[in-house]
Amino acid sequence: MMLPRTATWTGYDKKRAATDAAFLEGLSLAKQGHFKKAFHKFQISHRNGNLDATYTLGTWHREGWLGKLSSTVSAFRYYKQAAVLSHKLGIFGLALSYSDGIGVKQSKENALRWYETGGGKGDVHCMYNAAIIHLNKDQIIKARAWLKKASDLHYKPANTLLMKIDQES
Repeated sequence: MMLPRTATWTGYDKKRAATDAAFLEGLSLAKQGHFKKAFHKFQISHRNGNLDATYTLGTWHREGWLGKLSSTVSAFRYYKQAAVLSHKLGIFGLALSYSDGIGVKQSKENALRWYETGGGKGDVHCMYNAAIIHLNKDQIIKARAWLKKASDLHYKPANTLLMKIDQES
């Protein structure tokens, strides 16, 4: 009987390692203040499938750290690319973009859908924001359920709001 081989550095693995190394080098360059070089490393890493780099590029665009090259529309696109591939921070960034109308027409319904997606993946910030949208729609039961989940994960703002809702009930 032939046993399966152990994992080796195949072509894909080497590409993944190089992609991750480019992202980490970009972080190091950014900490040193070499933003153009860091941006270039993030772009390389993003093009090769690193979702942390994709999210980071979205944040740099949203925050205006690219000067004249910054674009909230680009931020939205990067967040969406990361979100559809289930990157937690990408999901949060996309939901926040819809919620606040950053780079896209404001849509609380789309924001809620993405916050609930992120909440389902364990992101307490998404859980909390989903609860807030439900509260604004007077959907107390749904809001309470999301707050309870976030509170169970020791997210203090959710616990505080949950206690307030329970006191008012």
